[in-house]
Amino acid sequence: MKPNLNNQLIDGQDGKSFQITPAPGDTTWHEQGFNLPQLIHHQQQFLLGVHSSYDQFTPCKISLTPWQITQQQFNDALVSAKLLSRIFYKLSQMPELMLSMLQDYKVTDTTQSLAPHQLPKNLLSHFKHYLHSQVNNRRKPIKAIPVNLSRQDLLYDQDGHWKLVESNSIAAGMGPFSEVLSNLLESQSSMRFNKFAPNPAIYQQAATIFNAAKKNALLNQPVIVFLIAADEDNIYDQNYLINQISLMGAIVKRLTLIQLKQQIKSKNNRLYLSSGETIDCIYYRTGYNYKDYIFTDDAVHSSSAHSIDELMSFRQWIEQHQICSIPTINHQVATSKWIQMKLSQLSIQEIKINFELSQQESENVKQTLANNYQIISHQQQIVEALKERCWILKSQHEGGNSVYDISTPLPTLDLQHEKYLLMQKINSVIRQEEIHLLTANTIQSTHSVISELGIFTVGNDHHYGGYLLRSKPANQLQCGVHSAGGFLDTLVIADK
Repeated sequence: MKPNLNNQLIDGQDGKSFQITPAPGDTTWHEQGFNLPQLIHHQQQFLLGVHSSYDQFTPCKISLTPWQITQQQFNDALVSAKLLSRIFYKLSQMPELMLSMLQDYKVTDTTQSLAPHQLPKNLLSHFKHYLHSQVNNRRKPIKAIPVNLSRQDLLYDQDGHWKLVESNSIAAGMGPFSEVLSNLLESQSSMRFNKFAPNPAIYQQAATIFNAAKKNALLNQPVIVFLIAADEDNIYDQNYLINQISLMGAIVKRLTLIQLKQQIKSKNNRLYLSSGETIDCIYYRTGYNYKDYIFTDDAVHSSSAHSIDELMSFRQWIEQHQICSIPTINHQVATSKWIQMKLSQLSIQEIKINFELSQQESENVKQTLANNYQIISHQQQIVEALKERCWILKSQHEGGNSVYDISTPLPTLDLQHEKYLLMQKINSVIRQEEIHLLTANTIQSTHSVISELGIFTVGNDHHYGGYLLRSKPANQLQCGVHSAGGFLDTLVIADK
């Protein structure tokens, strides 16, 4: 169901329907033509923000000036995102090729001969060990059903090409927010924009999760687990998906990894909750960083290597059962930053042969992935590269605050346990129009903005699943809307 702000009933956060209500208090129009009280009211009503540690709603910054691009630019982004989604998914089914790409991913002399609890304190080393066990047939067969719900984050460069920033196959969230924001802006009678880019994020992503679970459930009511962090703050975009999935007829439960481990049972290759319900699908909104596998909310366990190995092994054990997994471990590895670097080094011919693409498709993928990288061997290499102001430093962590440049304080780097990359900055197009932002209950204006377009591809046919647009000042490194200072944005299609 498409959210609609024009005095119609839509689905509320509690699964019930509610109706848009007029903003209380002053209805005086802002000098730029914005109804500030109404905008604030609608942002709070539709919960465009995060859930704070104090159990309160914290609004994120939102743009009131959509990014205007041409239909051709939008079409090009869709084509590139779908092609990337296809190769990452296909790669996830090729553990031997992924292992060859991870051959020089070493923070110790070897990871193949070490026991899991002896591995370095980073996630990719553990997953590399898991790939070795698959290739060498040292584990029970994987029976999990891979389901694609990923996001390709793209920047538009000065040469008129979309470039991949990174791919997210796990916890690819916040799609509902750009969709809801588009509808919010459309409801403002004084704001006249060109056609908004289509953004069916809520329905398409919910349908992907529901249909996978329903197929696995056969004739039973599907049961879907949203696996979340104990301190999850991004619950409001999840609620849009949960409400839609519930309307489709599924049971949705939100559990932490530890809660799932405590409640789960195995029988006849299927997984059951202690209540007796069969789990048909797990949608991972956590599990993308090493710290996600530490027992932080269970007083019985300490954050030792053994306890971390226990949760790592638990996730691998889940995949030995008939269950839809969004994503599988292999798909998560395939979209890691290290693998992205390795894919960028393939020739057009290698891309064509390995991933069964046409010549034109292979050239598109090569262009979208093309960038320069350096593998870090010592601290001084980082210092010298960042001084050139054309490189950014990336860890293998996901989420915010994992990217650095000369303008950001460099943390103490644990080169013994983590591998870092230097990636050349993308020469992105800078938007020069005046952009109005709703922030801290006021409207501010800014210029010189860079926008990052996240295209969702869903299902194993990789069809369009909506978009997330985030923007940032051009002199700022990251565009995350939680803590990195970016803001939520939308797209409109220009007439020409």
